[in-house]
Amino acid sequence: MRLTMALAAALLCLGIAAPSAAANSSVSHILMRTVQRPEVAGAPALVFAAALEPQPAEREGWGEVLLRVARGGFNAVYVSVPWNVGKEGSLAVADLDAFLAKVAETGLKAIIGPPIDDPFGLWREWLAPIQPVLEKHAETILWLQARADSPQGGAAELSKAAQALKCALPVAEGVTTQVTSERDPQRPYREPEVSVALRVALAEGATALVWDQPFAGTAPPLISIDDVPPAVVHHGRGGALPIAYYEAHLFSQVARCLGDPLAKAQPAEGAAADAAGISVTQRNLGRQGFLFVRAPAEPVQRFHLSYTDPESGEKMTVPRTQGLSLRSFGAGVRILPLNLPVPGATIRYSTCEVYGVYQVGERTVILVTDDDGGLNEIALKLEGAEKPAIRNAPIEPVWDAASRTLTVSVVPSFAESFMVIGEKLVLGVVPTERAQRTWSVRYGDGTVPMITSAYLVGQDATLEGKIGLPVFLQQGRSAVSMVLPKEPRYLAVDSRGAKTAFDATTGVLSFFLQSPVLLGVETKTPIVQVLDRARHKAGLAAETAENAQPDLDDSKWPEVRLDKAKTAGWYRIGFSVPALENWILHWKATVEVTGKAVVYLNGEPIGTAASTDEKGGFVDLDLPSSLIRSKNTLAFAVDANSRVRKVGISPHVEDTVQRQLLIFFP
Repeated sequence: MRLTMALAAALLCLGIAAPSAAANSSVSHILMRTVQRPEVAGAPALVFAAALEPQPAEREGWGEVLLRVARGGFNAVYVSVPWNVGKEGSLAVADLDAFLAKVAETGLKAIIGPPIDDPFGLWREWLAPIQPVLEKHAETILWLQARADSPQGGAAELSKAAQALKCALPVAEGVTTQVTSERDPQRPYREPEVSVALRVALAEGATALVWDQPFAGTAPPLISIDDVPPAVVHHGRGGALPIAYYEAHLFSQVARCLGDPLAKAQPAEGAAADAAGISVTQRNLGRQGFLFVRAPAEPVQRFHLSYTDPESGEKMTVPRTQGLSLRSFGAGVRILPLNLPVPGATIRYSTCEVYGVYQVGERTVILVTDDDGGLNEIALKLEGAEKPAIRNAPIEPVWDAASRTLTVSVVPSFAESFMVIGEKLVLGVVPTERAQRTWSVRYGDGTVPMITSAYLVGQDATLEGKIGLPVFLQQGRSAVSMVLPKEPRYLAVDSRGAKTAFDATTGVLSFFLQSPVLLGVETKTPIVQVLDRARHKAGLAAETAENAQPDLDDSKWPEVRLDKAKTAGWYRIGFSVPALENWILHWKATVEVTGKAVVYLNGEPIGTAASTDEKGGFVDLDLPSSLIRSKNTLAFAVDANSRVRKVGISPHVEDTVQRQLLIFFP
């Protein structure tokens, strides 16, 4: 049975019809871009920040959220501080203090500003209560940030408020862009508008990017599935990470690999393409350069790029191999390096993105990526004067002895491939879907790439000479490739030996990780439950909101069958969730409702279930992880002429993640 259908089928068997997700769900993001001021000390050349608003109720989960930010390639957090900070019902100053301490502990920098989507407020009243905390965390904070279109004035007015309060932090101004993203129907692992927006911002000279809602977007296809599940919008609940997160992760890998010159390069003239719809711009810094190649939504079957080499001044047209041309598969932007130095070589040009350069033992590992089936060409200027031995090349490379340049043709396929050039270079060609989930992990004294379909790879730990690596998997089978300096003696997955294959030629260790289908896991409490009975009390007076409290004694309330109950009032249903070690689950209630009912979980309101259909309808309500206990109470305040007929409890399948621990014995 396909994994996407398993929970739905279980609910249907029990009489609950699971609501279908919209096929083309979209999410609106805001990208704020800034040109850094030179006096900001300690700032990375390119700042890539995730916008987060500290939620005091979720304090225990701050570390996990910030880990996902850091592993996603962000090097900073835009801390969204409400305009009424310090006031009752808003973010407390002490909570801001604790959050900034956690940011520093994670190794991230911070930008402080009001909510990106709310530019209305008074600067001095906003800054005054948090000023002592900002001084305390001055080493972590890069600057204060204002929107350029703030009605009360942007950076100039914020600077005046800061000067009046003797706040020494720099002030920056950001320009915002609305980005509406949705999954590409032809490439279900892509949200092209995210990729485009981030890369275009760099092409236009931005050196600091703030991306809001980093955990919002459509769910990626689950692994080991024949069909593509409907697009599901989620917002960082449970184990969910959306396609947009992985788009940002790939962007960050490209930016980190290309280094500081990418942020410092200046516009150059003359770059072009020979096909309609393809636009090309160039930026140079000294002998290095970068091409920003933008493709339209409609695929382009054949095109070439032309540019002026920033080192030699030579006019170049690529690909140079006769009969070879580039193609695009849909909307997107790629950042292509010119004369990128790497240990042992210089990448003169690459028509696909270079997203990783690793020093693994005595070898340099270069990772490049494009969509499956994309023809590409890479030119490497090598240190030696003789043509090196080439192993695993699908097409014989071309060697130019005069320039010591090896020109290689590559085509990404479903799985990654590795080519060995001489004794010191390994070229990995990786399809976009797996490049998005390539993780840099510490292995011994160095850092190596881990290419996988895993949802997330955590922080490594070294214990008694062994290397521990937590990996988080969605349901199904995930192939893993790692380039290592030598074959490990042994690999254990959750204390069980794993079957591995090691290619001594490339240094690639390959193995599979398997996460079981959740419904196949044995539990004392059912994973999917249908609740059709409740305790009932008539009356909806305002003062009876205490009827939602979990510790209320409802033993004297009559028990009723929901499908027979027709009286307005309060309905209370108790339920438990199974304890599953090493699983991250986010629960939902599927409510069959006619009319309207206000829903409470353990005394806290979580939403309204409503249907305008006279025959009723099914409504999904998230059950916040911060409220879930081993034993829980759902309470419904049901209006007159409204009915709750049945309630299903189940996890979101697209958010279900299992943690496994890999132990390497080097």
